[in-house]
Amino acid sequence: MPVYNTMGNHEIYGIYLNSGADSLNPEYGEKMFEKRIGKSYYTFLHKGWKFMILNSVEDTRKNSYIGRIDDDQFDWIRNELDGTDPGTPLSSVPISRS
Repeated sequence: MPVYNTMGNHEIYGIYLNSGADSLNPEYGEKMFEKRIGKSYYTFLHKGWKFMILNSVEDTRKNSYIGRIDDDQFDWIRNELDGTDPGTPLSSVPISRS
């Protein structure tokens, strides 16, 4: 059975001061998820449906996060929709928790 991973708020490594993580760590923030699991937003097809896995967890750079989809991801969504057959059913999955 295929498994499609999604990123949640617990996958942002080291953003809290008490974590002791260095912001220069190559896996800081969302990079650990991307390095070990894969992209934090992507699409896949299943039984004729196109699913859009979204990342709505945004590091505020102030030792916290908010639920938000950034401009790069909105551009990606527009491009994905432009390249999708209008007859294809869509489902989006915004992720803001683990």
